Amino acid sequence: MGLRNAGDTTKKYIIIKAGNLSAKKLYDNALRYIDFNNANSAKLIRNKWDSVDLIFDTYVPLLLIYDDLFSRFPIEANYATELRFYQGSVRYEIISLNMKAVDSDHQLLIRGKYLNAFIVYKNNGKIYKPRTKSEIENYFNIQARMISDFLNQE
Repeated sequence: MGLRNAGDTTKKYIIIKAGNLSAKKLYDNALRYIDFNNANSAKLIRNKWDSVDLIFDTYVPLLLIYDDLFSRFPIEANYATELRFYQGSVRYEIISLNMKAVDSDHQLLIRGKYLNAFIVYKNNGKIYKPRTKSEIENYFNIQARMISDFLNQE
């Protein structure tokens, strides 16, 4: 269990429609998005245009606040995004996601056992923290909308 496409939960990616824009134009627009959102964008990009993929890293200093009984923990995140460019569309996928409590070794896991980690779902698949689930979904939905807006610029 991880980040999934809401329309088809067997998929871990979404397709962003981009009219009739070429793959190269979409790639260039994606670079503009990365430059706009990250001061050190040159260090974040792992792949260049010689392939149809672009992978970049993002650090979020405060993704959410995790409520755990009587305590609240700020959660930071590091994740990698992969974009695959096609004529008129881009495949958007979060290929790695690491979330942890700030100044702590406690990880926030989408699914796991509640021992030395914070969890969203229990191992049996039952939701443990619905608010945390919503906050993670909201963050990534906003990111997908933002990148879609950049990609669709002429």
